Formats: sequence, structure tokens, C-alpha cells
Amino acid sequence: MLYKFKKEIEKIQNQIALFTGLGIVVVDLKGNYITSKENYSKFCSEVRNKEFLGKSCRECDMKGLKKSFLLKKPYIYQCHFGLIDIAIPLILNGEAIGAFLVGQIFLESKDKNNIEKILDKNLEEYFSYKYLRNTMGEIPVYTYEKLENLSIILNYFAKYILGEIKNNSLESKEELKSNNLENIDYMNKIVQPSLDFIDDNLEKKISLEEMAKICNLSISHFSKVFKRETGKTLHEYINRKKIQRAKYMLSLSNLSIYEIGLEIGFEDSSYFTKVFKKYVGLSPKEYRGKI
Repeated sequence: MLYKFKKEIEKIQNQIALFTGLGIVVVDLKGNYITSKENYSKFCSEVRNKEFLGKSCRECDMKGLKKSFLLKKPYIYQCHFGLIDIAIPLILNGEAIGAFLVGQIFLESKDKNNIEKILDKNLEEYFSYKYLRNTMGEIPVYTYEKLENLSIILNYFAKYILGEIKNNSLESKEELKSNNLENIDYMNKIVQPSLDFIDDNLEKKISLEEMAKICNLSISHFSKVFKRETGKTLHEYINRKKIQRAKYMLSLSNLSIYEIGLEIGFEDSSYFTKVFKKYVGLSPKEYRGKI
């Protein structure tokens, strides 16, 4: 979806790069670059151009992405060279569609223990002291407080982009319906509180009565409006959302199939497998094997 808006996103990305002076790029769920890398430091550019070191950089990127996708919020981490990066997920209707990767920052020594080192490697031995001194001198130094404030600001940029996509440029409902599980996006204001609740509480048992109350409607009226707007009963919609989330977690986490089932409210692993196969045509194990 993000590829469709590449030009608009690049304009915003370039403004962020000018504002922060940091390296930035937008990627899809698999870490593929959607935009051109902007403002990357000389050090990071040189490192990424070397096959072995570049592979470690991409590994860092993917670990940071996956963590931000699972947390559904900006994730700050140290790379294998001790530089600080931030993954800012782009979450649309409860699911990630990509992310901003921003960073190449040094953190003041007193604050380093606050940040997880995401890849257990130390590759400084591959460079001479002179090379490190000459290429790392341009990298900015932040306090932890400044870093946290930056992540908040960047998250607002992400929400602005998602709002523009959702309100002005998103594909039509007909196109989204044809995409089935991948793009469930129904924005009727009357039932929107129930859709938001479902996105945030897939692990819980969600009742028709509860959703009707959230939307300030009678049960019968809510059922009619919900079916009209989504084309699905509440039960069908929730199951589709659960399976959408399961596919996402099977792709991006190392959790067991049983653990993923629990995360989306299926205590019975065999029932989870049955429902998953109904919508996907494969068992969770088979689906994970094909990724």
C-alpha cells in the first residue's frame, strides 16, 4: 500500500531529514526500501556498502522493525556499532504496513544502559581507529531525554501520514473488500468505536452486547449497522481480524503456534488451527513454512 504513496511520503521524509539532520528511510513489512535513504552518515553508508557488514546492518533493521511492529509503538535500540536507531511503525487499522527507520545517533555515556543492544555483535575491530575517528565525528550526540522526545515527534509524523492515507487517498471500499483479510477498512463513524475496541482487544472474548453499548446503540440496531458497514457479522469480522493478526505474528515472531493462538484469544490450539485453515486454506504450521 505504501508504494502507492511513495512521492508524498518522500516529501515528508525529506522534511524530517532537514528538521532532524538524521538518516531516514521508509520500509515495508519485509524491510524493503520504499523511499531513498536520506541523510545517511558517511560512516553508515560505508559500512552498508561492505557485504559482510551490510548484512549485519540489515539484520539490525529487521530486528528493530519486528520489535516495533509487535509493540505497535516507536522502538529505540542500539545497533552492533553502538549507534542509536528508532523504528517508528506505521499502523493502519490495528496492523503494521511499514515503518520509518530514523537514527545514526550517539547517546551520552551515562544514558547507554537505558537502550537495548539489538544485535549481539561488536564489529569495531574491522575498522582502524583513524577510520572510526574520521567518519564517526559527524554523528550527533543525544541525551536519553532528547532521544525520547524525538521518538514522540516522529510518531506524530507517522500518524499524520496514516491520517492522510486513510482520509484522503486510500483505495475505495470495493478495492479493500476484494483484498479480503489483508485490508479490512470500514470507517463508518457509528461503529468505529467497536472497530477500535476489537483491534486493541483481540485476545479477549468480545460480546455483541458490549459492542452495542460502546457504540450507544441497541443490540438489534448495532447488528444491522455493523453488517451493513462491514459486510460481516460481528463474529465473522472478529475472526477475520484474529486470523489477520495471526498471519502477521507467524511472519514476524518466533512464538509457538499455541502462544500465538493465546495472543488472539484461542485457548484451544486445535480450534485455532481449524479457524485459521478456514480463512487461509493452510494450517498455521503450513503457512509459516511457506513464508
